[in-house]
Amino acid sequence: MRIIWSKKAIQDFENNIEFLNTEWNQSVVQSFTLEIQRVFKTIELNPKLFKFDKNNNCYVVTITKHISLFYRIKRDQIILFIFWNNYQNPNQMNIS
Repeated sequence: MRIIWSKKAIQDFENNIEFLNTEWNQSVVQSFTLEIQRVFKTIELNPKLFKFDKNNNCYVVTITKHISLFYRIKRDQIILFIFWNNYQNPNQMNIS
């Protein structure tokens, strides 16, 4: 399956990397990106492995205790919608 990034997912990812670079260090950034790569490989092999969120009509996987990824499966594509900070109010989430 092919992974497609939404504009929001790209923006969220870049914001997370920028935050980690500013507040932490390159080692933390590298760990975060390696974890994302690991999760992507798992999603590609078994896209329905993770929890299905009925409220948002998509799948969700925890990347770190701080960040979750929301995605949908459409034919032969996995569409990444949002990297969500788990400490934010979930009522403010907008997945369209």
